Amino acid sequence: MKKFSKLIALVLVLSLVFAFTACGKGGSDDTIKLGILCSLTGNSQTNGGYAQQGAKMAVEEINAAGGINGKQIELVIEDDGGKADTAINAYNKLQSQKVVAIVGPMLSSLALAMDQNVQTGKIPLLIGATSAALTDNIDNPYFHRLRCSDTIMAEVAASYAVSNYGAKKIGIFYCSDDYGSGAMHTITKWCDANGVEYYEAGHNAGDKDLSTQILKVKEENCDVVIMWAHDDECALAARQFYEQGLNLPVISSTTIATPQVYSLCNAEWIEGWNYVTDFIAENPSELVQTFSKNYDEKYGSTPEIYAATYYNGVYAFADAAKRATSLESADLCEALKTINLDTLYGVYTANDKRELAHTAIIGVMKNLVPSYQDQVTMDEAPSPTRIRDRAPIRSVPYHKEPFEPVPAAIRRTGPARRLS
Repeated sequence: MKKFSKLIALVLVLSLVFAFTACGKGGSDDTIKLGILCSLTGNSQTNGGYAQQGAKMAVEEINAAGGINGKQIELVIEDDGGKADTAINAYNKLQSQKVVAIVGPMLSSLALAMDQNVQTGKIPLLIGATSAALTDNIDNPYFHRLRCSDTIMAEVAASYAVSNYGAKKIGIFYCSDDYGSGAMHTITKWCDANGVEYYEAGHNAGDKDLSTQILKVKEENCDVVIMWAHDDECALAARQFYEQGLNLPVISSTTIATPQVYSLCNAEWIEGWNYVTDFIAENPSELVQTFSKNYDEKYGSTPEIYAATYYNGVYAFADAAKRATSLESADLCEALKTINLDTLYGVYTANDKRELAHTAIIGVMKNLVPSYQDQVTMDEAPSPTRIRDRAPIRSVPYHKEPFEPVPAAIRRTGPARRLS
């Protein structure tokens, strides 16, 4: 009898162990846990709301279409608070909840602060952060960049300043953190290589008066201003540029084209400003138009870059998870190396820095509306797999030569062609 009781006890223990293992990393037999890291509190909470909406919309679409190899995606959302310590704590929470991958963060400072934790935790991250430092200063095999790096965007901005405006001298108006400094160094390097003069006017995040920097740009007789600033400082600069009569062409980072920034501006402050970005709802791509229509119907607003980035991130994860031999980190990372997917940002293919996006858009502000103007693609990509069959993408022809940061590199591609 004692032997029988021990046998029963052993069977029960083994059953519990098996059940725990089966429901361990990644969810249950029917679900796959995907982490979302975004700012739901703090200065970037509006952006975090958009990010959450984009991610949820993608999950609903994928799950409705059958999920990932028959399993449904279960989102686990944590707030990074827009602060490094909060982001690290949020990452640790997601790790404890056994997510198989994470989409986010969007802020470069947070991604950089999380580097060691991510390398230790070994969970693949699909990040929206764009700082060049994420690839130039560190080599994290679990970071996969969903957007064009600031290196690409800043080179495009500098090249466009010369090719479109004939600039002989560029004023670089930038935030002195990782985000702005990285772009500034890229632009100065480009200018040095192409015989273009420049003047650097740096400011700090949180500055309430930028008039000193603006005056110096005027005194330096710059032909064009390239601005790499965060939300509040971008809107402040727009007002003070106008008030101080700095009547120069401006090429901004994507910041000016986000609703939380241009809604703070009067139309005349930023009329005609150009910007470089990954996403604009006016993009003629059929995939973007379908996404924008569906997003507006669901949420009652026009999608912006945070929503688009997290939407892309979920689809990129799903594509990799479907092709991976397992949901273990190493296998997911390996699958991401061979991604070939049409997205809202053009075709995702991975380079040796695990950067997936290679298409930059040049837009223009018209009466407080971000408008599509040009598109530039850096790398050739083979025929891709569509995100979903019901929304085929149109895309520009891919350049066969590597992108060279010279004025001739800016090509007006016009309406995009359908990939087949």
